[in-house]
Amino acid sequence: MRRIHANQIDKGKLQFNTTQNNRARPVVGAKISLFQTDESGNERQIEEIVTDNSGQTTEIELPAPPLDYSLLPGSPMPYSQYNIVVNADGFAPLSVRDIQVLPSSLALQNCPLEPAEIFTQQEAETITIDHHTLYYEYPPKNPEDAVKPLPPPTGFVVLDRVVVPETIVVHDGPPDANAPNYYIPFRDYIKNVASSEIYSTWPDAALKANILCILSFVLNRVFTVMLP
Repeated sequence: MRRIHANQIDKGKLQFNTTQNNRARPVVGAKISLFQTDESGNERQIEEIVTDNSGQTTEIELPAPPLDYSLLPGSPMPYSQYNIVVNADGFAPLSVRDIQVLPSSLALQNCPLEPAEIFTQQEAETITIDHHTLYYEYPPKNPEDAVKPLPPPTGFVVLDRVVVPETIVVHDGPPDANAPNYYIPFRDYIKNVASSEIYSTWPDAALKANILCILSFVLNRVFTVMLP
């Protein structure tokens, strides 16, 4: 394992994808201003890039902490953070803060843009990305039984094999709280959970093992909790 130097800087990559209102239709010619905040809290613009006919930008190479930070427990923050403001004709501005860039990895940031007419003021909608769960200490989750009983029969057909659902319902709060439910594509949900719980810099075997655990846990909840 290589020795970590305090002034050592690695490189990561960042790419943006702009779409219309979370749809697949790309936003062409969107201007993305990229900012970085220094240790004093001052923000400075470091790049401006325009999306192509696919609504995407080229990959931008950016400074990131040493690779070993994401491989050793108790290390300093293993990713650098960047902010963006997206402007496009006919759409409301969008601000995304604290985008995480890991070394030797490509970070993909989706930028869903809303039509300008639905906003009364041309103020940027702001999305703030929380710290990674491996770095920041969040409050513990509510305890629950490892094995949950199957719900009583209700006349619905029980499948004789596991079927991966197309969408999954995400309750945005504690189980007993009055919080909104969101219908998320299953693939997007797994991808988002994985990117929040593991680092892309890990060896392939570790990534596959953790993603299989996430899939197993989610499907267990789908078939033991979410069925009526």
